[in-house]
Amino acid sequence: MESTTAREDLSRMTLHEIVSARPGARDVLLAHGLDLCCGGGLPLEDAAAAHGLELERLLDELESGADRHV
Repeated sequence: MESTTAREDLSRMTLHEIVSARPGARDVLLAHGLDLCCGGGLPLEDAAAAHGLELERLLDELESGADRHV
């Protein structure tokens, strides 16, 4: 599991930045109804809040699964 600081950094990254940096992240985000609408410019924490998603669960899934969906 990533450190708290790394999780905080990830939560502040835009959806576009996450997809660019982590192979398979797009699949994780799409599974939760998050897409790159408007260029993916929303930070993950804002997108999660706007969709009523639990940020910690989303971070867990991104950390554990995003790198496996190559």
